[in-house]
Amino acid sequence: MTGVHIGTSGLTTGAVFAYDEVAGQPRLTRLSDDTSGFNGALVDIVDTQPSEYFVFNGPVCKFGRIRLDPSGTPILESSLCAFAEFAELEVVALTPQGDTVVADTQQTVNGRRLSVLSNAGVRNIASGALVTPVLDHTTSPPTLVAWVSHDNFEGYACVEESPVRCWSVPGYTRLVDSRVEAGVISLLLHAQDGMKNRFTVVRTIGSGDATPP
Repeated sequence: MTGVHIGTSGLTTGAVFAYDEVAGQPRLTRLSDDTSGFNGALVDIVDTQPSEYFVFNGPVCKFGRIRLDPSGTPILESSLCAFAEFAELEVVALTPQGDTVVADTQQTVNGRRLSVLSNAGVRNIASGALVTPVLDHTTSPPTLVAWVSHDNFEGYACVEESPVRCWSVPGYTRLVDSRVEAGVISLLLHAQDGMKNRFTVVRTIGSGDATPP
């Protein structure tokens, strides 16, 4: 079994290492350079058991997991986080496909930065933009069924499925309310347009009109 030692947390120098045993003999393999102020943490799935993913700064924030190459040597797979710096993470939901949705713990009124961790790798939802998730709370843990994101110019309302379907909505859009029904998700969105309030209703029927951000 391959494990991971992610150095010391906080203010000292650390790195990513993999530990396993070969023919009954312990082996420690260095997988990253030393980083000053290294920090790292395992991603805990639904507070029950650690996943194979961990988050670390080396020096920028990355997700990592340990794999064995064809020769049996541990290697590090890493992907950039949806946020710029190392942060404590929490599990937000699962996708309909059973993948884990995580976010940093700093939630703002404008949304959160979400990432999906799966066997296929890491996917940062909306390319790391702030996202407001729409969750189905009839399942435990909740299921991510849709999400809304925006920047200064464009907004998107998307259904979390494979492939993702999205609709263009006004920029600065905020999610006011949502309804999750069998086969249809309804979203009530609000955007400030100068001195005017613009409300948009999105019902997830049809193929969508936008490419996922």
